[in-house]
Amino acid sequence: MPRPSHESADFVEQEEWKKSSPFDYAFISNAFLNISYQWNSSIASLLSKNEKLLTLFAIN
Repeated sequence: MPRPSHESADFVEQEEWKKSSPFDYAFISNAFLNISYQWNSSIASLLSKNEKLLTLFAIN
């Protein structure tokens, strides 16, 4: 498949490296997003359940 002329050599090299890499980059980035989302939502639910905890943070 011919490559568009506007692609730089670095970009092409990076894409080739991603293809040859054993890791699935989309899967990894989605996993990190899910982890951070769950972490943030669990903190939010903790704080909403424990308003005393929130005031402790505010005092300190």
